[in-house]
Amino acid sequence: MTGTKRPLLSLLLILLFSLFSQNGFSQGSILPVKTEEGLYKINMGELVMEIDPEMAGRIVSFSIKGKEVLSGPDAHESNYGSTFWTSPQSDWNWPPRAAHDSNPYKAVVSGNRLILTGDYDSLTGLRIIKTFRANPTDTSIAVKYTLQNLSKEKKKVAAWEITRVPTGGLSFFPKQSERPASYSTLKVKDISGIIWYQSDPKNLKEMDNKLFINGREGWLGHVYKDLLFIKKFPDIPPGTSPEKEEEVEIYVNPVAGYIELENQGPYKVLNPVESLDYEVNWYLKELPEGFKANEGNLELVNYVRNVLK
Repeated sequence: MTGTKRPLLSLLLILLFSLFSQNGFSQGSILPVKTEEGLYKINMGELVMEIDPEMAGRIVSFSIKGKEVLSGPDAHESNYGSTFWTSPQSDWNWPPRAAHDSNPYKAVVSGNRLILTGDYDSLTGLRIIKTFRANPTDTSIAVKYTLQNLSKEKKKVAAWEITRVPTGGLSFFPKQSERPASYSTLKVKDISGIIWYQSDPKNLKEMDNKLFINGREGWLGHVYKDLLFIKKFPDIPPGTSPEKEEEVEIYVNPVAGYIELENQGPYKVLNPVESLDYEVNWYLKELPEGFKANEGNLELVNYVRNVLK
């Protein structure tokens, strides 16, 4: 009887391994791996994210089937990929704090997680920790940002993710506020409660213009060529962002040729030693055949909603 069970068990294990391997979700494929170039790679089949620990744990590549959605250093030598700052910007002005944006982060792989820890920044009094893990259940990659107050005084701060993509795409998301903030300068369309921004790299008239508005449902979609990029983040009520900041921001730099897709968390007070977490899920899909990346296309909106279910 024992001899009968073993072959059946072996056959079952082989079938399960084959099934997971065909879908690209085998345990070995989703674990963070360090490449020869010093980057860390997380992949689920044809979906790949690459993180650079030497550049403050920045996400430098997000692709599917070899097709890239992020803007690279060829557009701008320092403003590329996806980074993370503290909000409001008025706390540190410009340039971004090196401890948060460009200094090396210490990298540790723990199980299926890549944990990157930054330096303490003396001006903000904060340290940033970034944790990456693949999520095979919905084919997303979860990114958790942790802000730690290492100073001896209270700090009021919000999380701020800045993701740069090439010009020429269509950005869209549901709105909560009736209209953009008064200090917004980027021209967008509001169709059926959805904000749309269509970028035309051959006719970019905007000069460093930016949108500030409170979103709804906690997501931001972006179509670039035949790719659909989605960021899912905690939705926050109006009035909970820092002054002169908003939950969803889109910045256009037509000279360098990139767009920033930005999302922020609520403005919170951190006592000494306290921390806050802000988790974002990244999705990248090939746009289904027949889908048109047009402003006002609610079919596109419903597709995103179905992905996020």
